[in-house]
Amino acid sequence: MNFLAHTVLGSKIPPVLVGNIIADYLRGQHPSLPVKVQFGIQMHRQIDVFTDKQPEVKEIKSSFAQADQRYIGIVLDVFFDHLLAESFKVTTGENLDSFLFARTKLIQPYLKELPESVSKKLMNINWMSDYIKWAGMVRSCGVIQRRSKRNLDLLPYMQVLWEQKEKFRPNFDSLWAKLQIESDEILKNLPEY
Repeated sequence: MNFLAHTVLGSKIPPVLVGNIIADYLRGQHPSLPVKVQFGIQMHRQIDVFTDKQPEVKEIKSSFAQADQRYIGIVLDVFFDHLLAESFKVTTGENLDSFLFARTKLIQPYLKELPESVSKKLMNINWMSDYIKWAGMVRSCGVIQRRSKRNLDLLPYMQVLWEQKEKFRPNFDSLWAKLQIESDEILKNLPEY
């Protein structure tokens, strides 16, 4: 799952939501951050581990050569956000733009507690609506490629997923139902303080 999915699954509790969104920007532990932000970071990582173990994900990955398995997982995260964005109203009962606007307002008070390089990226999270379009997915792959230390070309993988979108949509729908249950279970362990 990528940014949009983590924003949906990350709860309406602002610091937990912030942690879910920023987890991919941070490595390791961050004890200086508020406890609930740390919880959100850990929740994000638990959701990623859970996702990678699911048969729906393994089935899609099996469509690619063994040598491509590491990279298809990265592209699959962006692709799943595309499928979520495309069916957002049906999947969540909310309008995507309204949802992102509301979540942007929700997280604003917590941005001052984050490293500036991260907080600048979250001043307005409406960019996540770009996942609905091919160009937005290409842009996301480009960002991932630039951040990587490896010389990656992720677009051929995305092209295959795009061309087989309807074949893989049931995998996403089934996985999404599981992820909602899993995120609810994780949130039961949210610290009170």
